[in-house]
Amino acid sequence: MRSTAVLLALAFAGACADEAPPEAPPPPAVVAPTPAPGPAAEPTPARAPALPPLGETEQARVRTLAETFAKGGCTDEPVQALRALTAVHGDQGPLRKAQLLMFEACQDAVGKAELLARTLPADADADARLQMGAAWIRAARYDEAVAVLRPLSVEQGPASKAAWLAGFATFHAGDPEAALPLLEGARAQAPTDRSDAWLLIGLSKLHAGDADGAVAEFEAGNAAVPGDRSMLQGLARGYAALGRTEDARTTTLAARAAHEGAAAKEQAAYRLSALATQLRTAHKDGDLETLEKTFDMMWPMAPTKLRAQMLAVRAAAYDRAGRPEDAAASRAQAQALPQGDTAP
Repeated sequence: MRSTAVLLALAFAGACADEAPPEAPPPPAVVAPTPAPGPAAEPTPARAPALPPLGETEQARVRTLAETFAKGGCTDEPVQALRALTAVHGDQGPLRKAQLLMFEACQDAVGKAELLARTLPADADADARLQMGAAWIRAARYDEAVAVLRPLSVEQGPASKAAWLAGFATFHAGDPEAALPLLEGARAQAPTDRSDAWLLIGLSKLHAGDADGAVAEFEAGNAAVPGDRSMLQGLARGYAALGRTEDARTTTLAARAAHEGAAAKEQAAYRLSALATQLRTAHKDGDLETLEKTFDMMWPMAPTKLRAQMLAVRAAAYDRAGRPEDAAASRAQAQALPQGDTAP
């Protein structure tokens, strides 16, 4: 902010040249010293207005919405209804639980993490803070995750789950050197069904100039999880750093083949996402014919969790079309789905 210039007016008092000087100068004025200002009092923070409580009708509505989300439903109508309620009543009572179910059903990791952060008590215990850090990681908000998990890792020690997650977040926040001791100390806390430990520790060692150590990590990871493209890419980089040119070339070709396979899967996922948008649009527009055609195209490639959401959309569309028996059949089909999020 630019400062405003202050103009000082100088007043001069004196006698005219043709007047006789006074017999004696007047005594100087005595000016009382200005007391130094004391410390400014801190303003009292204004209390937030109390939120209106949920009435019985609203509580029943929240329960219905929560049940919808618990079944995997993520359609515009219940989402907007819950948002309207939280805009008035905040996160109090059952609204927090309903929102968590909504974010889970809609796969909104950022919304879930922000809700947890908003409602995290100042005296939250270690488990709650660990869940908070993990939620920031799932939302790819790594700086926020580091801020929660690094202090917790100091409290719980270098071999703790908090230390592993702190190292994971620190690595993805762009500081692999700081991540390395955390990851190595808590290696046993890494997921056993994925290549996280070997990959992240290997990349951190490669960044620190320890190519031999990095290659050892990548080779162990490739043996445990064959065909992982990220692992193969890291291994090729490690071989190149050691001057093992032929090994680097062979591994690069293997990484390329793995990348092409992963690209095909990603393309299928994009196609499924586009169809899901089309399904929701058809439901919103009341276009049951397009909805059913889209549903049939999606079903063979949809994992179980998405199938549950699809059935919820179709049931709502049948309700709107005045076909209660078909709606009930879709809900019964959703209830019969196997638990989990695996592809059929």
